[in-house]
Amino acid sequence: MGHAFDVAFSNLLFNQSTQTFALPHSGWVERIGHDWMQQLLRLILVFALIQLVYAGYLKISNRFDTNHVDAFRRWLALFVACVLISLLIQQIKKSTNIACPWNLSQFGGSWLYAGLFDAKPWGVHKMACWPAGFGASGFTLLSFAFVGGWPPSLWRLQRPQPSYLSRKSFVWYALIAGTLFGTVRILQGGHFLSHQLWALWWVVFLHMILYQVKLFKKQWLVNE
Repeated sequence: MGHAFDVAFSNLLFNQSTQTFALPHSGWVERIGHDWMQQLLRLILVFALIQLVYAGYLKISNRFDTNHVDAFRRWLALFVACVLISLLIQQIKKSTNIACPWNLSQFGGSWLYAGLFDAKPWGVHKMACWPAGFGASGFTLLSFAFVGGWPPSLWRLQRPQPSYLSRKSFVWYALIAGTLFGTVRILQGGHFLSHQLWALWWVVFLHMILYQVKLFKKQWLVNE
């Protein structure tokens, strides 16, 4: 998607007279639409970590058996995937050094646009807007689909998995969450539309890499 389309789309969301975007980058919008959602995603990681710590406790107390192995591996793969993808996306953002719309002079900022391979007038590692990090956070829920849905808790292995926690359900959750998170940032002027689409591409690509290096097992992708 070209920069001209990005600019034309963002212009529809920008009020030239007030020099503001459709949603403010502060107040309740920022708290609910960004901060709270980020905390929710972090809670999922914390829960996965609790599962891993509990698995360690079971091993120490000699209560970890073959019934726990698959659930442990799924929680471990989920945790590793989410952390790795988050770190890689952040590193890509820092390395590409792309400005956000609200940084650009045509949208009330201070800088002229510079493309991916252009010299950056703002210096090295000053901007971090490509791909969309917040949208990528939502898309990272795709990791659940790669481990066969929400894994069973290690303390409740026999509990059946509800359909709303299935592998296919998390594909939809990832798409919905990533789109909603990204839309908030686009309406705030924090990203161009293409940044959001690239975020989805990178998340899917990184998941495929992790599948190729055997972090995810094939049976997790075919069993429902």
